[in-house]
Amino acid sequence: MRHFFTLIFVFSGAAFADCKATAPNQAVYPVKGMTCQACVDAVGGYFGKQKAVAKAEVDLAGKCMVLSFREQMKLTEGEVAEGLEKLGFELASQTSKSK
Repeated sequence: MRHFFTLIFVFSGAAFADCKATAPNQAVYPVKGMTCQACVDAVGGYFGKQKAVAKAEVDLAGKCMVLSFREQMKLTEGEVAEGLEKLGFELASQTSKSK
């Protein structure tokens, strides 16, 4: 007897909370130019290593990243834009500040 299983995966982006800051120490940055998982890994890896960043979450479908900053620390929008440019990406014009 054979068993057939069908796996249906629906990606809605909801798992990432729609690229919204959910805490006062977070900021959302729209990113232009990401096209694959390698892009996500590069952006997340770069910003995750920054001294001011406690956590970097990158959403390919939403084309954005959420940075959680360490207490009393933050990156400027210019620093974020410069970091993205080093990686070959661009900070989109709209930046959502923390909640």
